[in-house]
Amino acid sequence: MCQQSTDFSYFPRGNRTSISSRGHNTMVNKLDLHFEMKKMLRVKTAILCRSPGDSLLDIVASDREAFSGIRVLFASDEGGVPLQGLGRSDNPNVPVVPLFAGKGIFAFSDAIEKQMRSGSAPLEFPFFSLLDTNFLTELPGFFRHENSKHREKVRATLQFIEDQGGRGFDWMFASLENLREVVKPNNPWPYQKVAAAKMFDAMMHAPEVRERVLKGHAEQIQDYISAAEEMWDSFLTNRDVWACIQRRDMMQSIMLRALLECWNGRSVDDGIRCLVDFCLDNFDAMPLKELYFGWKALSGFADKQTRMPIFDEPALRNPNADSTNRISALAWDLYMFRHCETLMTERKGNQFIIPVVTTLDDGLLKAIKSCPLRALLIHDEARKVEAIFDDEIEFSTCLDRALSNETKMRINDPVRIARPKRISKHDLSYLINSLESEVKKAAKARA
Repeated sequence: MCQQSTDFSYFPRGNRTSISSRGHNTMVNKLDLHFEMKKMLRVKTAILCRSPGDSLLDIVASDREAFSGIRVLFASDEGGVPLQGLGRSDNPNVPVVPLFAGKGIFAFSDAIEKQMRSGSAPLEFPFFSLLDTNFLTELPGFFRHENSKHREKVRATLQFIEDQGGRGFDWMFASLENLREVVKPNNPWPYQKVAAAKMFDAMMHAPEVRERVLKGHAEQIQDYISAAEEMWDSFLTNRDVWACIQRRDMMQSIMLRALLECWNGRSVDDGIRCLVDFCLDNFDAMPLKELYFGWKALSGFADKQTRMPIFDEPALRNPNADSTNRISALAWDLYMFRHCETLMTERKGNQFIIPVVTTLDDGLLKAIKSCPLRALLIHDEARKVEAIFDDEIEFSTCLDRALSNETKMRINDPVRIARPKRISKHDLSYLINSLESEVKKAAKARA
């Protein structure tokens, strides 16, 4: 397996409707961050290189030192808390899918291990349904009783969320996707979307509100517009929100480069070599999840049988006039995995948030089903998190095979790793603009 350093993601978050700026954890300064990241890589290796039938305890025992200070969620095919079932519905009109593979979830941390030696460890798994942009867009019309081809799906899904006691829902991902829409002139729709989400939230927590809404009087979306305005005002001035947007834009640039390499007929190894150089040259970073999805795109072009459904649409298979728009949308779909990583770090100790995804995009549903998470690593003190997919061992093998020793030395350079990763907004915007120009040229050449 390729023993390379990785750049993990951990953006501070607040509650369901805002991102709060927290002071930087001073304990990070006392850590050897390079050493802690190496430990996380060892944990990842232990999970990916496990033997069939290994339990989480077996995996931890294989390299106990590496697991010190790290909280782990592990999706098991054999047992565990059956949380994946909460993300499924027998109703075909409920488009919901769990993020994790397997049948149950196991959790580990130093504290949990210590508590188990004394008899038991109480665990809590707050559960959230993540609403994507398509779903959030439908909410205002749904509550105004407007006709829509998705109306029954929206109704059934909202009922599904309400019926599971204790379940919350998250519309922040969809809000991030709408952030740039808010500043457009004469565009009231982002405000109405958030107002509708806030009204549904009130319905879930106040029976009298629910009754008034269902009767169609008194409580209206308009009553929540001021709260929506407050949220957008907060978002637009929040650095952490814009850091999320920048990370999503990084995903867009990498997918633009990846698909250009796919269309140029690059082999998987040549393509991944190009993507790694692209990231090091432009970001001084190795954003492994973004590179992983670039590898998935390259692999899908090399072998159509392995192509993720999310890449299998005309504007992504070949460059055309709609390709830049579709790649932008693709970047949001893939960034959702990063968002969920961050969402799952919100609680500490023995509490672990488990999100499921609600979307009206059939392609995204199929993509999540074809690429479920096997594990999640959280290093609270180092402020790092990483989700793990089962086929990442193949990705790592590809990196090890494709990259030169010189590139590996560059990746593992402790000076590079310790260097702050401050990406210029101008440079990233310019980079995306240049890559989109390449896509448009490729589309014209094939027209």
